[in-house]
Amino acid sequence: MSTRVLVIRAGQLGDTVIASSIIEPLRRLYGGDVAIDWLAKAGMHTLFAADPRIHRGFAIKSRKLPLWLNRTKLAVIATSLRQPYDLVVNLELGTLFNGLMRLVRAQHKVGMPYRHFTEPAETHAVENLHLIYASFMDADTLALADPSLQSPAPEAIRQRFGLIAQLAQHPARIVLIGGPNEAKYFDELMPLPDN
Repeated sequence: MSTRVLVIRAGQLGDTVIASSIIEPLRRLYGGDVAIDWLAKAGMHTLFAADPRIHRGFAIKSRKLPLWLNRTKLAVIATSLRQPYDLVVNLELGTLFNGLMRLVRAQHKVGMPYRHFTEPAETHAVENLHLIYASFMDADTLALADPSLQSPAPEAIRQRFGLIAQLAQHPARIVLIGGPNEAKYFDELMPLPDN
């Protein structure tokens, strides 16, 4: 049976993408077959819909709703009662998920309310999350903590949506944006239309 991990980060788009930096370190720590569940804000959970590294997404509509009235928080607790998590990582720095953290069944729990992490002034959000990660990761594993989302292979996208062909028919100039780590994905889309 694979290791089961729950990540709690129910913020907006940028917060969710930045928090994805925990995925590869977790895979290094527990192996590629680690089952990662993610509690995300409704709408943001869809970022992981096609990511094969995420086992299950829980979509929370209201972070502030009391625990006993919050169906999503209760579903997470029920899931943990059926099969406890090996690790729960709360990446929320406030107190909104403290009740959930106390009630979810897990062998290890990281973050609030068990340990408060203060965000240093003038540091990037990724570096702030590294403070939490460093509490249970070694430096080599922490070095893998870069935001990343995965999607289906480009060929599957072409077949499903005809994306490149559709883009080629638009008179607008199309700009693909990415960093050096994404170059391999762009290579798979070649040749690109002139626009």
